[in-house]
Amino acid sequence: MAGKSKTGIFYGWIIVAACCAILSLGAGSHYTFGVFLTELCDDLGWTRTTVSGAFSLFMVIHALTYSVAGRLNDRYGPRMMVMISIVAIAVGFSLMSTVKAPWQLYVFYGIFAGVGFSFSYVPIASTVPHWFIAKRGFALGVTIAGIGIGTLIFAPLAQYLISQFGWRTSYLLIAVFLSVIALPLSYLLRLNPSEKGLLPYGVEKIEAESKQGDNSPSNTADFTLKQAIKTKTFRLLFAMYIFFYFALKMVMVHLKAYATDVGITPMVAATLIGLVGGGSIVGTLAIGSISDKIGRKTCFSIAYLLMAVMMLWLIKVNQAWQFYLFSAFF
Repeated sequence: MAGKSKTGIFYGWIIVAACCAILSLGAGSHYTFGVFLTELCDDLGWTRTTVSGAFSLFMVIHALTYSVAGRLNDRYGPRMMVMISIVAIAVGFSLMSTVKAPWQLYVFYGIFAGVGFSFSYVPIASTVPHWFIAKRGFALGVTIAGIGIGTLIFAPLAQYLISQFGWRTSYLLIAVFLSVIALPLSYLLRLNPSEKGLLPYGVEKIEAESKQGDNSPSNTADFTLKQAIKTKTFRLLFAMYIFFYFALKMVMVHLKAYATDVGITPMVAATLIGLVGGGSIVGTLAIGSISDKIGRKTCFSIAYLLMAVMMLWLIKVNQAWQFYLFSAFF
């Protein structure tokens, strides 16, 4: 069966909705680090270098475990991987409420959360395309938009929780949110449509075109990992993403601290982090169709140029409206 499930809705869209929600919870909690940064420094008397170093370790662990997560996902499926991810993140965040020494911060957040987050993003990003031939880009765009949605919600929410309950209890509450909401959603995940007795969305159209003798050449090519690494395009993209994530993570970790240093209130400063996520929702959903019209390279160039201009803008900002403008366009 290639079409709808017994509910009348193609199960792939349920996968998309579940993955979007899980990414919202995971990425949203991830980007609260910048909100908690100043709280940990003030309460524990640590420097920002010490605290942000845990995030650097997080990113190293995150990168090193990506390939492992991908292989395990192929073997055990996204449901198992995401469940492990949520448990690891929830445990890490729960333990964050007990932090008293820097080494604990590095272990609980850098390692536990680092492994947990890599075990969720790769399975989710690789699972959705399995379910779609038609509308694959749209389905993946909706899924990845969950990152922006979560950031938009969780950054100001974390600041509110901190103001009401303190940073330690706030970490516990976020761990509870993840466990209560994301764990049940992970049960819905399946790697392949065949597990539900279905075929990928749009497969009938492909089969019909094949029967009609549509042999138009594809504008894409498949590569093995070894073949891809040898190409200039792959190496350039790899280098570009290093610089992209360096800029992105630096801003998301230190934006609140930077804003409060120039007199912006903590809640407004936290909202600035959330607004970066809100802007990314628009960009994620729009960039696919735009790149179809003006080309991928042009989109890359415009996006990177806009980020660079906003980074230069950030050097001089000192008023709330200037920060809002930065967050929206960055």
